[in-house]
Formats: sequence, structure tokens, C-alpha cells
Amino acid sequence: MSARLSTAIRIGEAAKAIFRKTQSFPSREFGEHADQSEREHVGVEPMLLALSMELALKAWFVFDHDDPRIVKSHNLMKLFDRLKPESQEKLDAEFKRSVVPYHPHGFYIDYSIRHILHQHRIVENLSAHIEYRSAQAGHPVSLTSPGFILLVIHPDNTGDLWLDAAAVSIKALVKRPMTAGTVIFETDIADVTAMSFPLVEIGKEDRVLCIFREGWRFALFCDFNPDGDLSIENMERDLGTLHRRLKYRDFYDAIADANVFGRLIEAGWFPFVEILGKEFRELASHCEAGFELDEVEGKLLSAFDVQRVESMFARWMSKPHFAGKEKLLRSALNNFASGDAVAVLKIVLTEIEGILRDAYRNLHGKGAKLDKLLEFAVHSAEQKAGHPDTLLFPAAFAHYLKSHTFAEFDPAARTGKASSRHAVGHGEADAESYTQVRALQAFLTLDQLAFYT
Repeated sequence: MSARLSTAIRIGEAAKAIFRKTQSFPSREFGEHADQSEREHVGVEPMLLALSMELALKAWFVFDHDDPRIVKSHNLMKLFDRLKPESQEKLDAEFKRSVVPYHPHGFYIDYSIRHILHQHRIVENLSAHIEYRSAQAGHPVSLTSPGFILLVIHPDNTGDLWLDAAAVSIKALVKRPMTAGTVIFETDIADVTAMSFPLVEIGKEDRVLCIFREGWRFALFCDFNPDGDLSIENMERDLGTLHRRLKYRDFYDAIADANVFGRLIEAGWFPFVEILGKEFRELASHCEAGFELDEVEGKLLSAFDVQRVESMFARWMSKPHFAGKEKLLRSALNNFASGDAVAVLKIVLTEIEGILRDAYRNLHGKGAKLDKLLEFAVHSAEQKAGHPDTLLFPAAFAHYLKSHTFAEFDPAARTGKASSRHAVGHGEADAESYTQVRALQAFLTLDQLAFYT
């Protein structure tokens, strides 16, 4: 074996070993530290990942240049640029194929491996510069441990640095009516639309840098405001997007993974607002593992007692386009409580289109066909959230409606199921497919539209 090949393999194996180590870290949620001493471990995973990437790029360099002498640099961008053009293209193509679909970036249209490598260098340089400046000012700090860093630079180049000290406010869409002072739990949150710092003064001419963590994941926001006209609203929206993407990354991953999302839809499930959280995570993890869903579906079904279903009903009745269907929907609720899935599905699935049409008519003064109604529902959800990249997942829900709730069927082959409005409406749904689980999914579909419209 040549010296080049031997060296490259050793470096490559070291890179893999370090990467495997990062996968052994627990996936902690924000605020779930059992002990304050655990803060010293914050940042370990990203540092190991950066080291793993550095070694992998150096292994590739050895292969490319037939030279066992390793490049003496820790700059990932420089290491990548030293590779042959064809190697750079291969790595970027693989990044876009295997990473981008599952971990998209809200701020780059053509998201590439260069963005990741460049961001690593930016954070490293910023951190070193802030530590240097703070030491010069007589207040030395270390940025290796804090989980939340906020730097506000004023027009006169003075600045305020907050390390795990700035109060953070999250703007969220909630599932139930709230009064001032009410404690909000994660299960109450339907969507996160913005993040702000209510006790920090940020002016129109200020520059802002924010680095924060969520579990083992980190985000970087910076607006150096070259025009001197900082949009506080846009900043808060973008911070909210970063927070949402980090905290709920597993939901986005489930939607982006064609196999997982395909199995969810086939079983009739979606990240419905009402089950968003632990309940949906359990469904998604079962689908990802290829497990049967009977047990987790039974557990979920038992969680929908009379009180929870009535809470959903109250949400529907607060909408004018739902209120006109009160008698029909009340009948569906009563039948669900008595275990009559046939009656529930016959009522709910045939009324969904009418409810959507009433919402459209209230806004536009006329009706519309189904395709137009689905477009309307997606647009309404995006407007409500202020962004298409939202936990309401409007684009994915449109796909769910078309491929599940309004799925076509072949009457000759008798492929109709009780999940399809068309099969149910034409009496072509298989009798065995009328189940309480299907009835619950119909309620959750209707409930999703209550959040959209």
C-alpha cells in the first residue's frame, strides 16, 4: 500500500471515529439540563464535528495530490479550496443530495457545502474578535460555554454583550385561548413566528449578532446593518425562524424524508397542530424505524377523551365558516364518543370541502373548485404565520389533502378507503377501513383547517 493511500485511510478513519462520537451525545432540549455543571459540555459536539470535517478534508487532499504531507491549516474553507475542482464538485453534489433535502436552510436559495464551511470560519473569527475586544476593555470573557450570546453594537462602536443574560421572548401561535399570566407549555404551541429581546434596547442604527443553542444545535444570526436602518421586525422574524428550525428540526426532517413522510401519509398521519410535540414524534420515530403503528395509534386514540375533543370543537365554532356546520359537526362528535366511526367519517369527510368553500366565499364573495380551495388554504396558513416555512407546514398539508383526504380511487379495482372523501362520498370505501383511528384523523384534518383559515 502506498504511503499516500495509507496516510489518507488513517486520517479518514480518525474523522469517522470522531463523527461517531458526536452521534453518542444525548439529544437534549433547551432548558433540560439536570445540573448546572453540564454547561461546561456546551459546544463540545460542534467542535468535534468541525475537527471531523477538518480531518476528512485533509484525507481527501492527500488522495487528490498524491502527497502524504498534510496541509497545516484549520481553516475548513481553505482546505476545501485546495482540493481539485472535480473533488469540490463531487462533495458539493453529495452535500446537496444527502444533506440539503433533510436540513434545508431558510436563508440560502442555492444552499451548498461552502455555506457550512464559511459559517464555521465566521463564528470562529467573530468569537476570537469579541474575546479580544472585551479583554481590551477590561472585561475579559470566554465564549466557549454560554448557550446564548447577544451582541449589540451601537453607531459609536461601543457595544453591549449579553452572555446567557438577555431575556428572550418568543412570539407563538397557541392552540387554546390564553389570558395574561397563563403558563404556556410546549404542548400549547402551534407555531413560533418571532423571537425578541424585550429588555434590550436595539436602535435602528445598531448592529446585531446573536449565537444561540437549542439542544445540541447552534444558530448564528447577524445583521451588520450597512444602511443604518435595521428592521427590528425582520430581525425578530428571522430569529424566530432559526429558533423554530432548531427546536423542531425533527419535524422538518420527517417531512423532508420521502420514506418517513410517505409512510406517515399512507397511514393517514401528518404533523397536525393538535398532536404536534411528543405524540407526533412517537408516530414519526415508529415510521422511521419501520415499526407497526397499532400500539402508538391506540395510545394516541385513548388520549382524545371528551374534554380534548370538546376543546377542538370550541376552536372550530369560533370560526364563522365552521359555525354554520355546528349541528352536523356536533353529531360527528357524539358518534365519535359512542365509537361509531362510520357516521363520523361520512359527516366530516363530506363537509371539509364545504367548510373550505364557505371560508373562501366569506373572503372573496364567491365559491371555487377544489384545487383553488386547497391553494387558498395554503396561502391563508402562510399569511397567518407570516412565512411559508412554518410549523403549520401548509405546502406539505396540501400534498396530504390531495394524496390522502381527497385521494382518487379505482372503482373497478375497489381501492377506495374510508380516508378518502371521494371513496366515502361514492360509497366505494372498504367497510373494514371505517375505524376510530380514521375518524380521529378526519377530526385532526378538520382541526388543521381551523388553524389555516
